[in-house]
Amino acid sequence: MRKTLSLLAFFAVICVGVGADVVFSNFGSGDTFDLSQGWGVSGPTSLFGVEWDQAAAFTPWGDFFLGEVDVAITNTSGTAQIDVIVADDNAGVPGNILDQTSVTAPGAATIVTATFSGTVPLTTGQQYWVWLSAPDDGLSSWYWNVMGDVDLRAMGTNLSSGGSWAASTGNARSAFRVEGAILVPEPGTFVLLGLGAVGMVLYRRRKQS
Repeated sequence: MRKTLSLLAFFAVICVGVGADVVFSNFGSGDTFDLSQGWGVSGPTSLFGVEWDQAAAFTPWGDFFLGEVDVAITNTSGTAQIDVIVADDNAGVPGNILDQTSVTAPGAATIVTATFSGTVPLTTGQQYWVWLSAPDDGLSSWYWNVMGDVDLRAMGTNLSSGGSWAASTGNARSAFRVEGAILVPEPGTFVLLGLGAVGMVLYRRRKQS
């Protein structure tokens, strides 16, 4: 029993988010982006007559709790709502939805902030996706970056009616920024680790004697 308790204390890790940092950004200096070109985000009854979802991949440089996502968007016609989604990766395209929220796309090109729950962990080195979707008759543009970022992106066609994603590289990606709180162990975790280490030592000595 003592061995079990010691092991539990030793391996227990409790983390909290501290401050806020940029997880990924392809905005230019002064938050610039391409004001003339972007990828269409449209609902099934939009003027395009097709449902287009757009997504861009990113990989965190550290461990974070997802906080906010900034996107450069404008509404062209129809419903101005845009669903901003963060998903995990599924073989190079967006996979399971981890968190989502909605924003209103303005009538002019603007950086809009989507605020998330703050409880979704992002793991260093693991690929995730920022994914934009429009409802019904909504038609908006997600503007391109000006940093020459042509990394992995994906377009989903008619996803709500059984469609699929098509991923590509080499084309300009939309401008976005992901921010999050850095994951650090709580002070109590260090106490638990210390107690666990002492317990392991005492257990080994008792076993040897």
